[in-house]
Amino acid sequence: MKTLTLRETPTFYTLEVDRTAVVQEPALLQANGQPVAILMPVSEYAEYQQWRKNRSARSKRNRVVTSEEIENAITAYQHSEITLGRAAEKSGMTRWELMKLLEQRGTPVTIEVPSVAKMDQSINVLLELQSHGRV
Repeated sequence: MKTLTLRETPTFYTLEVDRTAVVQEPALLQANGQPVAILMPVSEYAEYQQWRKNRSARSKRNRVVTSEEIENAITAYQHSEITLGRAAEKSGMTRWELMKLLEQRGTPVTIEVPSVAKMDQSINVLLELQSHGRV
């Protein structure tokens, strides 16, 4: 990795960068001998953002949920304060796992679906878009 040094000035930083070098690999930016930033190709930054997003999603899935959080989620669902999906998320379970647990406890599971009129309306919108070549 190439190292570039920033120097303090009374105005904004000015940095001359060899564009071909930066496109090939990230460059370490230093100020007073200390690393302060990485300058990287945009394509690598996009990959980095995706990696962070995936890592964040994995850490949320792997988070340890306490039994109190599970009970709070179930209670909120039973009182219609949150949806089944939100209760599953809060309890660290999939919808199917939560549905099975609720079934074992004798708690009825309500799955909301749109009305026939709402589904017909959505179908008509899609057919209209399709007839204009938008779908």
